[in-house]
Amino acid sequence: MNVTANKINIKSQPKGIVMPVSKPLGAKKIGIITVIVLILCAALSLVIYFDVGGIKRFFSFSQMAIKTVENDIRVELENEKRRINEESQLLAKLKSELEKKETVLREKETQIEEAISQVNSLKEQLEGSFADIKSISDIYEKMEAADAAEIISNYSDKKMVVGILKNMSKAKVAEILSNMDRGAAAQLLQMLSQ
Repeated sequence: MNVTANKINIKSQPKGIVMPVSKPLGAKKIGIITVIVLILCAALSLVIYFDVGGIKRFFSFSQMAIKTVENDIRVELENEKRRINEESQLLAKLKSELEKKETVLREKETQIEEAISQVNSLKEQLEGSFADIKSISDIYEKMEAADAAEIISNYSDKKMVVGILKNMSKAKVAEILSNMDRGAAAQLLQMLSQ
């Protein structure tokens, strides 16, 4: 913009509008403004000092409100810290209990694995014993009843004898028992019925 003789060059402004250029403030005007500002500051200071209109209460109320808010925030923070601390302690306790339960669970798993291993071992032994008893039963089944009765009578393990007899035909068992001592035959029959 070009400024000439207190007017703005009309070329840069829309037609019909003339804008005056402001003059710089003189020292006199600056002095007057300074005096007015000082008087206003002094008046405000006197109003506060003499508590005109209860203005001090307003300022003290504002300070009390600020202190109350600060207090409330402090109390909330303390409560939140306490709650977080309690939750941390609870989490630590639960973690400890969980670790104990995991330890017990691992021990139980180990015991179960050992028991399964023992059961499998016993199963193999029983299968082997059953196969042995079955093959012995087959041998006695082919023998003469009197000879089988004499040999079976000499067995000390009566459970083994019962196992052998159970794997034989009923007719063959009847023949063998009829060739045995009556007391021994009765005892074996009683064991067979159980």
